[in-house]
Amino acid sequence: AGVADVDRYSRYIPSKEVPEFIEHTTGTYQGIGVVIHTLEERLFVHFPMANGPGEAAGIMPGDEIVAIDGDRLAEMTETERVNVLQERVKGPADTEVVLTVKRPDSPELDIAIVRAAVQKPAVRWAQMLDPEQGLGYVHVADFHNEVTRQLEDAIEQLRADESGLQGLIVDLRFDGGGSLTECVEMSRRFVSEGLIVTVARRDSEEGHDSEGLE
Repeated sequence: AGVADVDRYSRYIPSKEVPEFIEHTTGTYQGIGVVIHTLEERLFVHFPMANGPGEAAGIMPGDEIVAIDGDRLAEMTETERVNVLQERVKGPADTEVVLTVKRPDSPELDIAIVRAAVQKPAVRWAQMLDPEQGLGYVHVADFHNEVTRQLEDAIEQLRADESGLQGLIVDLRFDGGGSLTECVEMSRRFVSEGLIVTVARRDSEEGHDSEGLE
């Protein structure tokens, strides 16, 4: 169907935006698996994703990125730095990028990283809020593939705490969305029976519960 045929519940995705769309909806992309933040126009590694290419290559939290493939970031405008990050840090799997990083009281270090498929963690910050009451907290950032498994792992981690898990807060604020199927699967871990989702299809009054979703 052409663009004109798309109904008001759909959005046409141009080919150049497909990788970004896949990353947004599934959390999967090709790159080095590093979360970066800006501080006073300097770029720092917030953290490398667990088991990702960046972590395997030796990237550490707090590393300041001063150059990418030899190009000094301090000599670039803000727009140029953003473009370099998007075009070089991400890229096809099995290709290489070299980050020059600086650590406190250490000389600059060149780290070669081979890009690979990366899955963003959907569940973050699992911790005990109130050990005395056994109150745990889990932040769910996205409903990407594997979010249900990641949530179960986080709950098991909290249950292993010596204080014991008696209650749980699942924080969905600022969740970026994702898979409806994963939403249903995650909800089913807390609601053992009954209807979770009903889908009313266009031009039909027929209802479908969560078991009928595809």
